[in-house]
Amino acid sequence: METNRNPQNEKLDNLISLIEKLMEKYEAIESKLDKKFNADDAQQLRTRIDRIEERLANRDKEFDHRFVSVENQLQSKVTNCALWKDNGLSDEEIIKHAVQEEINNKKAEETDLENRKRNIIIYRVPEKKNDNITERKQNDTTFIGDLLDCVFDIKLEDGDNLNGCTDSGAGQRTRPDHC
Repeated sequence: METNRNPQNEKLDNLISLIEKLMEKYEAIESKLDKKFNADDAQQLRTRIDRIEERLANRDKEFDHRFVSVENQLQSKVTNCALWKDNGLSDEEIIKHAVQEEINNKKAEETDLENRKRNIIIYRVPEKKNDNITERKQNDTTFIGDLLDCVFDIKLEDGDNLNGCTDSGAGQRTRPDHC
C-alpha cells in the first residue's frame, strides 16, 4: 500500500503535534502554579500585611505621644530647676529635692503595687437588676462566697471582708463604682 503523504501535510501534522505538546506543558505549568499560589492566599497575605502596618502606625502614634509626654515632663523639671536656681537654691539643695521627689515616687509605686498584689479579677459575674446598692453588694458577696466554696474549697467566714470590690462590667453605668 502506498501512502499518499504530501510533504506539506506531514509538516502540518508535525506542527500540530508540536503545538499539542506545548499546550500540555503549558497546562502542567499552570496547574503547578495554581497549587503553589492562589488568589485567596494573596488576599490573606494582603490582609495580614495591612494589619501589621496598622499596628505599626498605632505604635508610632503611641510612641510619639509618650515621647511628647516625657519631653513635657523633662521640660517641666528643667523649668523647676531654673526657678530653684533663680530663687537662690544651691545645686546641693536642688539635687536633694530631686532625689527626695524620686524616692517619693518610688514609694508611691511600691505602695500601689502592694495594694494591688492580692487583687483577684473575676469575669462574667452574673448581675442582678436591682437599684438597691446594699442588695447588689450582698448578691456579689454571696456569688464570690459560693465561688470560693465550690471551686476552691475556701469558706468565707464572718470576719472576712471583700473591701474594694469593683464592678467593671457592662452594667457599670447603673452600678456603683465600689460594691
